[in-house]
Amino acid sequence: MKTLITLILLSIIMTASVFGMYGYNNDWIDFLVDNNHFRARTDQFGFTLGNDYIKGTLGFKADTGSFGNIMNYVNNGKLSLDATVSAGLAYTSKPISIGIGYNYTYIDSQLDVHTPVLLVNALDDSLRICIPFQISSAKNIDNSDYLGFSTTTEMRYYTGKDSINAVRLYINYGRNSYKNGTIINSASSFGFELRFYFIPVTIETVWINPFIKILYASALDAKGKGVIDENIENLVNVQSYSRILYSYNANEIYEANPYTLRITPALSLYASSEFATLYFEPSMGYKIIYDGKKGGKLSHALTWGAYSEVRIHPVKDLEWYFEMGVNSSANNSIPINFRSATGINWYFI
Repeated sequence: MKTLITLILLSIIMTASVFGMYGYNNDWIDFLVDNNHFRARTDQFGFTLGNDYIKGTLGFKADTGSFGNIMNYVNNGKLSLDATVSAGLAYTSKPISIGIGYNYTYIDSQLDVHTPVLLVNALDDSLRICIPFQISSAKNIDNSDYLGFSTTTEMRYYTGKDSINAVRLYINYGRNSYKNGTIINSASSFGFELRFYFIPVTIETVWINPFIKILYASALDAKGKGVIDENIENLVNVQSYSRILYSYNANEIYEANPYTLRITPALSLYASSEFATLYFEPSMGYKIIYDGKKGGKLSHALTWGAYSEVRIHPVKDLEWYFEMGVNSSANNSIPINFRSATGINWYFI
């Protein structure tokens, strides 16, 4: 039991980059176990408060990546919301915890996203389930009524065993449709990601946990439709706001549904002292891409990434936080993605 508790606490630390103020997708997974705190960062602002049974959260999380803006002025001085607004309420206990959340995300003047979220923890928080429902609707997009739905359901189970100490499953489904009179054009996709964490070891003062990620994603209804100038990653990962519209008057059609397959081994490394903690996650993997076009061939690529978190504790309840991530990009013109954020966490007892 002591080993299980230790692993759960470490997993909370390793996912701390998204706890507190939540994004539009599946960032809510650790809300039910989060500590009371106030957060002010370059990309997040808000709080989580409660007692042993009831807790709530309210805040913002930027959607624009590195040092993202929460508010911005665009279109001749009009104010734009570049962050997801999140609010949530939960009942927590050892046998079972249940929470509900809600996100509002502004995309642009034509579209926004509403995301109700259901959360369930059981088995003394060793089983965690997060189900967000992204819903978007608008009129007169390409002279049609637009409707989008997507979810990235996440499940985590901490086994307490060294052979496989944790398992994560992400289930991704998305669909958008354009309705013009009786004509409905749609785009949809399905995918999953499975992660196995195994054989954690401690070397000196560094805790190391290898894991592997297996991801598969595919378009569901591209076959037979006209080829469009759209990134394959978007076709196989349709979001409620994607606004993908296949062509029906194209000379070339998709012979099969595009898909991607990725296998990525990685390491979790964690170390701490009285004044600082460090988390580092390097990874390198292999990726297969099929574009679905007539005569299309499989594309093969190596993927890589590195993510790190540093926390400095000048006093017991105040923490300075810095995170940085860099990885290979699917965009050939920008082969590297980079993001970072910094700020403080103030914890309440």
